[in-house]
Amino acid sequence: DYVAFAESVYAAFGDRRKVSPAEIALAWEWVQDVGLKPETVLMLLHHCIAQRGVQFSFKKAEPLAVRMKEENVLTPEDADAFLRHDQAVQEGARRVLSRMGKRRAPSEDELALYEKWTGEWGFAPEAVLGACAETTKGDPSFKYLDGILSGIRTRGDARSGPQVERQLEREQEQNHLAREIFSRLAGQPSTPAALRLYQQFSQLYPHPVLLLAAEECQRTHKNVEDMQALLLSWQ
Repeated sequence: DYVAFAESVYAAFGDRRKVSPAEIALAWEWVQDVGLKPETVLMLLHHCIAQRGVQFSFKKAEPLAVRMKEENVLTPEDADAFLRHDQAVQEGARRVLSRMGKRRAPSEDELALYEKWTGEWGFAPEAVLGACAETTKGDPSFKYLDGILSGIRTRGDARSGPQVERQLEREQEQNHLAREIFSRLAGQPSTPAALRLYQQFSQLYPHPVLLLAAEECQRTHKNVEDMQALLLSWQ
């Protein structure tokens, strides 16, 4: 069985790469120890060649084999569906890196983040790409984008590309209005806190009335808490 498996692996690479006996042994461990079928491992190897290049690291491909076992990949159809999903994650993460101006392959941690955004959090790939525009305010990175998407998710239900675009435009406008209000107050709050407060205050009164309250607080050197008390007293 091992000899037949080894011959199939050599055939998968052909003359493009000389696979070492240690690499064959590692791939065989995915059959013997991880519990995948030989044909599933061969599908995995073909997938890695297509997505990562013929010189990919067998060691770095091992977590993918473990995930296939964890997700109960048993049949060739299961493997095909799993690997198609992984391909979509790989291509999506590459597009994000390209949007950030980075010409390299995504790391395993970056792939995990992309899978979380599009899987667990439910963002459409176009929404993830659209949110990349917000990373230009700092050093573009997957970690920075993770924080941006986490904030979008916390503040609303936008998940598609157009929905996220509209939410960000609306919040940008509200940020501008919030700065107009809170720049007049003592102890100006941070931008995220100002946006939350502005949304809270705008449920009480429209912007012109909020501006009037802020000007009154400015005249008497009052802070955010005083403005909130003033609005409630007016109400």
